Amino acid sequence: MKLTIVEAKIIYGVDDTQLGSYAHARGITLPASPIIATLSDQQFVRFKCAGRRHGHNGVKEVRDPLTNNLLFSYQREDRATSGSLEKWDTGAYKTLVSRVAPWGAGGLTNRDHLLADSINQYMYSHGTNPYAVGSSGELKREGLAVTVSGHHHRKASETYGGRVHAIKVAHAVHPTTGSCSEMDAMLGYKEDPANRKTYGKAHSTLRIEMVGAYCYLYKLLVEKTVINADSAIDNMLMNYLVSSCASDDGWWRINPSGVGYASTNSQATSSGTKWKV
Repeated sequence: MKLTIVEAKIIYGVDDTQLGSYAHARGITLPASPIIATLSDQQFVRFKCAGRRHGHNGVKEVRDPLTNNLLFSYQREDRATSGSLEKWDTGAYKTLVSRVAPWGAGGLTNRDHLLADSINQYMYSHGTNPYAVGSSGELKREGLAVTVSGHHHRKASETYGGRVHAIKVAHAVHPTTGSCSEMDAMLGYKEDPANRKTYGKAHSTLRIEMVGAYCYLYKLLVEKTVINADSAIDNMLMNYLVSSCASDDGWWRINPSGVGYASTNSQATSSGTKWKV
């Protein structure tokens, strides 16, 4: 499956021609030289379902637009209001707290606002209110966030703790650029092999599911009008998707049973369970 992102929208097809047809049918003009990732069926499902907790009403079918042959299908279960969180689940902050998460309750799991809550609060105090809230407390609860490990949050985030003070005003004045920078920092840390060493070997831990979740977060931020769709963010996320596919180890970091697939193997690790299908 070929996939690219244009104006915060995911465009896909089984080849370059169908990619262009998909975009044209939706009134989207592909850039002259789009960054394109090639994903297997399983990788596509992992990417598309990561971060999303709302279920499908029926089976989601992916078909060849020329022959109408069924390529593969999947169906997300509904985890929006109950059940455990998965790695990189995304949504309003209030929907991510007080729930069991992959790294356990409490300090091991962080809910990372993006933009950072203090940046959202600065914008709110200066008259910007895309979440249509009535108080700063409500803004924190409604602000979009993503579930990350505490280690990743502390090490990688541009806005963790006191770091936010150096960039708060700049990101509040230019939230689209600020969001791009904040996402880039989190994804770039995972991509860098120097940040993970196992058995003496350094390797990237950037996962397809993580990139998928940040793509979904980007889409939600645009829909909320917190930021604008931007080619710099499109390209940044696509570069990370290409990188994550290149280093993919074939393990699922979302539970395949939650999207209609049966696992053949699972392993519990310090950073959460992983599955093979």
